[in-house]
Amino acid sequence: MLTAVPQPPRWALFTLPPLTRWSRGPVTLLGDAAHAMLPHQGQGANQAIEDAAVLAAELDRATDLTTALRRYHHQRRIRTRQVQAASRAASAALHLPDGPAARQRDAYLARLPERLAWIHGHDVLAQATVLTSKAAWPEQACPWTRSTPGGHHESEILVKHRRVQI
Repeated sequence: MLTAVPQPPRWALFTLPPLTRWSRGPVTLLGDAAHAMLPHQGQGANQAIEDAAVLAAELDRATDLTTALRRYHHQRRIRTRQVQAASRAASAALHLPDGPAARQRDAYLARLPERLAWIHGHDVLAQATVLTSKAAWPEQACPWTRSTPGGHHESEILVKHRRVQI
């Protein structure tokens, strides 16, 4: 019976805009509850672990809970949004049909470890720094685009959305 049902070419994956606040009173969110992301960077669980490490460090050093939760959110907000945006940008690229855009993607993937060093080489407990180099932004990490029905390119939409949100 299962084989008689046609399989869709893609699974439905949905995203939400980034939350503006992760804490209310003594309660805070971490991981997917705070910043759900598409699975295309394999970072959902890792970002939750990073959140927990930063939250634990802030709780340990703060004199009050409100300060600890504010610092935790401040330290994690930009990084989690960058990883969310990179994962969203990779989504379209991973499902390209054969052709020039797929060849461009394949050439990009040949240098994947160095291009993703900003994700995998991050020391979450080091002094927080903001990635300002254009090479670290998702639109540079994923140079291919695909047109949407409105004539826009997905990477352009992501750039505008992410820059407004930060």
